[in-house]
Amino acid sequence: MAFPPRSYRSFAAALRQEEALELRLRAETRQAQVESAALRDSIYLEALQQRAVEESAAALALELHGAKTQAAEVWQEYEAPLAGEAAAMATLRMQTQELREKNAGHVAAEHRLREQLQALLSEVTDLCQHSEI
Repeated sequence: MAFPPRSYRSFAAALRQEEALELRLRAETRQAQVESAALRDSIYLEALQQRAVEESAAALALELHGAKTQAAEVWQEYEAPLAGEAAAMATLRMQTQELREKNAGHVAAEHRLREQLQALLSEVTDLCQHSEI
């Protein structure tokens, strides 16, 4: 059997090469499609995660706002009584200071009166002793 002419072999080789390239192109196209789908899924998943994070942050911000509002309401309930109590304590401190000052004056007056009484007692005692003589 004789070999086919050279041009036929060249044509067959070119045809096989073209088929191989076409198969390779299809395989690469499929691979690119798979990678594209995976990338698209990854981007979609990341977007979902980002949305979940944003929603969670929004929920936390709302919860924080509610807590701040509640704290402000509670503070308002106690603010006036605490202010009144602070004013009453300041008044009591002032009154206590005034009483201490008055007490110091009374103690000094009592001391002077005792000295005067002691002096008068001494005079009376002296008079009594002189009158008995």
